[in-house]
Amino acid sequence: MNIMRKGIVLATLTLLLGIGTAKGQTGPTINGNVYGGGNLADVGGSVTVNMSAGTVEKDVYGGGALANTNVNNATDYGKETEAITSTSANTTTVSLTGGIIKGDAYGGGLGQKDGFGGKTEDIEAVVYGDISLTLDGTAFWITYDDTDDDELDSDGNPIMDGENHVKVKVVKSGRVFGCNNLNGSPKGNVTVTVNKTVEGNTPRTLIDKRKSETPSDHSYELAEVYGGGNLAPYTTTGKKASVIINGCDETSILTVYGGGNAAEVPETDVKVYGTFEIGSVFGGGNGKDKNKSNDGWQTNPGANVNGNANTLIYGGTIHEAYGGSNEKGTITGNVAIDVSPSGETSCPLDVAKLVGAGKNADVNGDLIMVMGCKPSTKIPLLIAGADNANVDGNIELTITSGNFGKVFGGNNEGGIIKGHIKLNIEETGECETPITIDELYLGGNEAAYSMYGYYDAGTEGSPDYQPRTLEMTNAEDAEHYKAALAGRYAAPYAAPELNVISCTSIGKVFGGGFGSGATLYGNPTVNINMIQGTFANNIPAVMTAKELNASENPNKLGIIGDVFGGGNAADVKGNTTVNICTVEKVTLTSLDTDNVKDVVGAYITGSVYGGGNNAEVTGNTNVNIGRKK
Repeated sequence: MNIMRKGIVLATLTLLLGIGTAKGQTGPTINGNVYGGGNLADVGGSVTVNMSAGTVEKDVYGGGALANTNVNNATDYGKETEAITSTSANTTTVSLTGGIIKGDAYGGGLGQKDGFGGKTEDIEAVVYGDISLTLDGTAFWITYDDTDDDELDSDGNPIMDGENHVKVKVVKSGRVFGCNNLNGSPKGNVTVTVNKTVEGNTPRTLIDKRKSETPSDHSYELAEVYGGGNLAPYTTTGKKASVIINGCDETSILTVYGGGNAAEVPETDVKVYGTFEIGSVFGGGNGKDKNKSNDGWQTNPGANVNGNANTLIYGGTIHEAYGGSNEKGTITGNVAIDVSPSGETSCPLDVAKLVGAGKNADVNGDLIMVMGCKPSTKIPLLIAGADNANVDGNIELTITSGNFGKVFGGNNEGGIIKGHIKLNIEETGECETPITIDELYLGGNEAAYSMYGYYDAGTEGSPDYQPRTLEMTNAEDAEHYKAALAGRYAAPYAAPELNVISCTSIGKVFGGGFGSGATLYGNPTVNINMIQGTFANNIPAVMTAKELNASENPNKLGIIGDVFGGGNAADVKGNTTVNICTVEKVTLTSLDTDNVKDVVGAYITGSVYGGGNNAEVTGNTNVNIGRKK
């Protein structure tokens, strides 16, 4: 028997929806929403929603519509002296194992938001306990809205496709959220686990098309997974949103977010143990999709992470993986993204693009990446910085294992880095994969970098950050080119530095960037002072495979092709330095103890250039070989 007191249900509420399978099942049909909580009356104890069959035409919620759940976790509930005594004694659990949902699924509640759904008042639907949502077989209908307002370019003009204004598709259904929809913050931790997706109204990509670079060849059974909420911020300090993806052949998802859609979270933790296919993984939030309010389509306000964002990928096919957020959502803590061997999964890892920061969203802090033990599958593109966004701090990348195509210390397409860049190549530890890199760049792919900082060449309210030069910092009118940020971001930063200490094979090394847009303003230094790596005993076989005489490399050092102090097609506006065996000892970043080693030498099969490949160096070039006596 449920006992009602002051609008609170003092019992555990369990909701079961039928039996059967998602396709062809004969379970119940619910034309509205499903709530584990109440409409206006609170739930004191735990809440469990189990869906194994049937059809829900709208949304499924673990929380209430306009009411709170798990309130027995609070002492002096509803009073000024209210304190959260426990978030685990009473919890909210949503388990989706069958049936069909034609809307979205939420671990939290609905809530009410001024300006949305015809409402003019805010009402929270708070979940006072930990939230757990697990998807393991329920089908989803993926639908889209077309924005009815004109998309504008950077100059404020409508984007045209011939004579028609471009319309942008926004996901309307087929999403899973750990937190609330419109209003209300969980008080505990939030965990979303996806073990199995099944076909709703869209099939998954054909198995032989998973590697296709044509977008139309790909389709997904689930549109989006969020650790956070839709429009409702998750604001509880000290808690976090966790997203876990399992199922090597079982999960097909367009996008996975550790954070929210248009809502902040305190911290994120994303782990992908295996998947059939994921389009994109973000450690942060979305911040891109517009939202339909009472007054029409509104720009997404962003999906900040007010703490750390951690992403770890073990296995499965993933086209793009980002440590940060998508379009808009600053991460104020540390950002960490890494891939690990598939010891906890049976499927190989296949990541085409791995980016340390965000896609178009800024990272507000240092970005320190340590690429530890890696699987043998090649990662074609590794970007230490952002895709096309700002990094408001230093970038330090240390690689200890792995097979990579192109590696960049800077950004990919654009954005600025307000700190120094440092790369360390150290084949250490007991990893299964040696370091092999086709092309290694200290700079960016098509994005410029300046160690002198950046100045604002735009107008008030519309900043346009451009790289400063040494001449600008020393000019009489230097105030005009003052650094975009003061404090610890005041330029100049430390000079860009690349340290190659141990590896198995690196094709080409560049102190600058790749494309013509990746001009480096500063004085990059390339240091090649080598010791034997973990796989030194395999070096002779590698040399034989490359038709090299193994006896020429008796110390079994990593094989390096051409070395350039400058860029490939990217100019260096400054001086370059290449140091080869110029120090007696090196200190390894990747080891905590016994990390000072004697330099053995270097083995370079190609040529060494103080300048660039097909790019200018405007200043001096310095090539130093051997220690001075």
